[in-house]
Amino acid sequence: MTTTRLDRILSPLARPFYGGVGHILMFHRIIDTSTRTRVPGAANIEYPPDAFAHLLDELLNADYAFVSMDQCVEILTSGQKTKNFINVTFDDGYIDNFTTAYPILKERRIPFTIYVTTAFPDHKAVVWWYILEDMLNEDRQIEFEFQGQAYGFNTALPEEKVNFGRIARSLMKTASAEDLHLLISEILVKQGIDPVQKVSELSLSWDQIKQLAADPLVTIGAHTVNHLLLKELPLDTARQEIFNGRDRLGEKIRKPVVHFAFPYGGPNAAGIREFNLVREAAFKTGVTTRLANIFSQHKDHLECLPRLDMGLFPDFASLKTALDGWVPARMNHLKKVATE
Repeated sequence: MTTTRLDRILSPLARPFYGGVGHILMFHRIIDTSTRTRVPGAANIEYPPDAFAHLLDELLNADYAFVSMDQCVEILTSGQKTKNFINVTFDDGYIDNFTTAYPILKERRIPFTIYVTTAFPDHKAVVWWYILEDMLNEDRQIEFEFQGQAYGFNTALPEEKVNFGRIARSLMKTASAEDLHLLISEILVKQGIDPVQKVSELSLSWDQIKQLAADPLVTIGAHTVNHLLLKELPLDTARQEIFNGRDRLGEKIRKPVVHFAFPYGGPNAAGIREFNLVREAAFKTGVTTRLANIFSQHKDHLECLPRLDMGLFPDFASLKTALDGWVPARMNHLKKVATE
């Protein structure tokens, strides 16, 4: 997200009204940005290690309090007065959370949460966004059909390469579970690609997850089994995704899993039905991707806490416009507690 000079001028003015009591930051990967041709949006889930370390140091120097997800709940439910808190979270379960992010956070004694999609360490997930990226960086003649429409791309040609990345990503990101299965078959399998091979290169292993779970700094949270759009699933299937992911993690790390992150997490991906399922599963919290700060009123909405997507804020200066509340206020039409 590009912040303007006006944003930075108005940001401090918003702080008393929209700064809130704390902030949940959402990361995915801590990894040097690739120079390869990227699928649109893929680079937004990657944060460079040096920038990550520098951001944490600036937040520490600015006197924010880093808290765990359990401490976040305690602050909200007790009404205790604290300095503004920061909660660091990671989605999906990428290996660099262990190899790169963990040492940086551990050195600074900063607690954090990793929300694990269990199909990642089980090596059953189709990380189609990175598979598409591999395809973009090869010369391929790609032809497929979907919903009665024929598509054809020659990725040796720059314009068609861009179009393939844009169209394939859009189709797969918005697909129902059934349509995604069809697209995987049409786009990947017909190209001779094993759709589940890639995840073994990118995901945390169960041994790494167990090591992380043994550290008091680390909270392991649930992120469903297959990272599907829950709102598009039948109720029973959505329930199974949530409950089975929780139970699989608990079985592996041998402790209760009491925090949850919604896959995708926007209004099109999770709503009242899904929030009710999180309560039914007895999670202490559920986090979304609604962009907003945390307010004391969120004690009544622990199943749908908002987060700040760090793909939008590459440095402390841009993040400060969100921490102060100016950017969330503007995006949420001046509403503080973003739940819809």
